[in-house]
Amino acid sequence: MTVSSPSPDGPPYRVVYPITADAAIDAARLVMAPLRRTMLAISLAALGGGVLLTVAGDGRLGPGLALFGVLTIALTVFRGPERMVVNRRAGSLVGGSAELVFGEAGLDVVSPQATGRIAWSALTEVREDARCVVALRDRTLVSWAPVAAFGSAERRAEIVAFARAQIASASARTPPS
Repeated sequence: MTVSSPSPDGPPYRVVYPITADAAIDAARLVMAPLRRTMLAISLAALGGGVLLTVAGDGRLGPGLALFGVLTIALTVFRGPERMVVNRRAGSLVGGSAELVFGEAGLDVVSPQATGRIAWSALTEVREDARCVVALRDRTLVSWAPVAAFGSAERRAEIVAFARAQIASASARTPPS
């Protein structure tokens, strides 16, 4: 993983990283975090309701509802099912590498699928957590990089702040449609 900038004080920032199934899962989980929290709450409610119904004597609905809760919790929490989906749908990409260049004109992406520039005006948000940084258009994942690709927390904070400022500046210049 490489992070570089021709000028030590600023852009363009170049981030190169290997594509892994776990990093792709981290990006998807970050984008889908609100839905995952809702799904987990519903699953926990189903589990609790199923247990209560079973204890109350409903031998048909209670155990089924509890089983549904356990299964959906497992699918929401454990990475195995997601890893199988990533390997099945994008297995040929895993092991390759990707490059992001955060520059004044936009985010340049070089990956096994495509090469191109995403204008800052086409992005609406940059999100980050302890594992991943994602660039979004509304709620759609546009690009991502694992946190480790940024080298240090300070460098990541600098690049994320730069990207957010570019998005804000571009949206201020672009009239709403």
